Parts: sequence; structure tokens; C-alpha cells
Amino acid sequence: MISQILQNLKEHLSKYPDIGPRKAERYALFLLKQPRATRQELVAFVNALDQILFCKHCFVPTENPGGVCGVCSDPQRNKQSVCVVEKETNIAPIEKTKVHNGVYLILGDYISPIRDSNAVKSRIAFLIKKLQATPSDQRKEVILALNNTREGNFTALYIQEVLKKHPVQNTTVTTLGRGLASGNELEYLDQETLTNALENRR
Repeated sequence: MISQILQNLKEHLSKYPDIGPRKAERYALFLLKQPRATRQELVAFVNALDQILFCKHCFVPTENPGGVCGVCSDPQRNKQSVCVVEKETNIAPIEKTKVHNGVYLILGDYISPIRDSNAVKSRIAFLIKKLQATPSDQRKEVILALNNTREGNFTALYIQEVLKKHPVQNTTVTTLGRGLASGNELEYLDQETLTNALENRR
């Protein structure tokens, strides 16, 4: 019978994405068999997460002083072009295309009719205020780079409806162009497909 300490660790690990009870048990036993120095190193890495802040402009995790990420602090980036994504891992593949030279805004999740979506709605409200704070004579674009899934499409529609209720002058809302099959997630797309989707946004 598994010890209580291992059982506690197993239950904790099973809370992580894509880790079921069996995989959690294997990870717990794997950590048990590692040298103490290896386990202490893992603890140090986890504790170091306390040093990470979320960018106050886009919510990207950053270690930069002042809580502003490298993209938002780059004077060469177009601050009037905001690419809205679900999560942090969506940004790297978009950056590789070299098509988007603006900034980002991470929603953190999608709006769902069956769970609390207040955190996502709060970030959408933050986006609207950010656009409203930009001079009205400057052209702005919101790129909805969300996964072509039911929740992704629902969230994109919600954002479009919010912008209709709270219109911002000189603001264009675009979505990724054709080429994204239903159910595709951005982080798993090949670079050519994502490049075409960005270049042909509409």
C-alpha cells in the first residue's frame, strides 16, 4: 500500500493539466527515487516562481523590474495593434511568423457558459479601457488569435459584441484567416499555416 506522504503528493500532482492518477503516481515514485539534491533543486525552481510578475499591460509572465514585459517595453512594437490570445504558449508561435509587430493580451482562459468566467471578462474590460485610453485619431487593431474551437469562437464573438456596445474610434477587429481547421490549437500549428492565417486575417 502506498504511503500517506506519496499519496498526498500523488493527489497534488493529479491536479495538474493532463496528469491522471496513474501518471501522478509514477511521477511521485520517480521523485522518491531521485537524489535528495535533485528534489531540492526542484523545490528551488518552484520557489523561484515567486519572483515572476505578470506584465501590467498584457499579463505575460515576466521577471523584468517594474512588471513590464520585453514586448510591451520595446519602443519598436506597435502598441496600437493588440493580438488577443488565450494563453502564454500561444505567443511563441505567433512571434516566429514575424507577421505581428504589435503587443499582446492574454485572456488566461475562455468564456464558458458552464463555469465562472469573471476573470476573463475582467481582462476583456481591461482591453476596452486600454483602447479607450489611446488617442481617437490613432488607428487601432484588435487581432482575435483564438483557437478555432467552440469556446474560442464563443469568446471571440463575445469580445466583438462588447466592442459593439463600447465602440472605440478607429478600431478594427480582425480574426485569423482561413486555413485553421476546426479544433486546431495555435501552439500546435506549423509556422506556414499560422503565418497565412495572420496575413489573411479579416
